[in-house]
Amino acid sequence: MTIKPKVASPTNSQTVADVRAEERIRMRDVLMSPEAKGRTNLAVKLLVNSPLSASAIVDMLADTPREGAMNFFAAMAQEGSIGISSPIGAQTNDDPKAARKAELTKVATQHSAASGYISAEQAKARGVSIGA
Repeated sequence: MTIKPKVASPTNSQTVADVRAEERIRMRDVLMSPEAKGRTNLAVKLLVNSPLSASAIVDMLADTPREGAMNFFAAMAQEGSIGISSPIGAQTNDDPKAARKAELTKVATQHSAASGYISAEQAKARGVSIGA
């Protein structure tokens, strides 16, 4: 769903220059706020695509992590690959990440079978035995 901003139009007592000045002040208040530092792209998107006031946008920016995606990619670079491309059933004892992935796959398959999302035959085909 796309939020379409209300287009500012001058009232009887306002001129076009007044409307432009108000919008520039709104932009300045958001972009110059400390909360916008490290979140400039989000700030610009909120300014352009929403009719929110500058204070509402600054409040939203304050609740948003500054470097969320960058932290994720840095952690992935440090931790390395978990071997998703390795064939199913490959030996995983020497790779703790692959072992954890295999464990999670097994638990997810058991849950899917118990919830009725897949049949016992499908779980068995995935190498997971369902039973007491």
